[in-house]
Amino acid sequence: NIDICFVSSIFGDSEELADQPSDVSNVWIDGDAIGSTDSNMGANNNVAALTFRFFLFTNLENMQVSEGWTKIVKKDLNYRR
Repeated sequence: NIDICFVSSIFGDSEELADQPSDVSNVWIDGDAIGSTDSNMGANNNVAALTFRFFLFTNLENMQVSEGWTKIVKKDLNYRR
């Protein structure tokens, strides 16, 4: 099994002004391996099942994220951009 992790961060003053995370719901399927159904990663290739994980660090507690993201809220950081 191969796990691929994507890590992103979005920090801002409000959810309305901050960028929005991409919709990953079409890539992530309840943590199940999805590589075996992809024609480029078929059973004839020596590629193990792929599992994609998406982690988002933010200070915006109410930011909406699509299914598939694990949102990690970090508030009151001592630095600014």
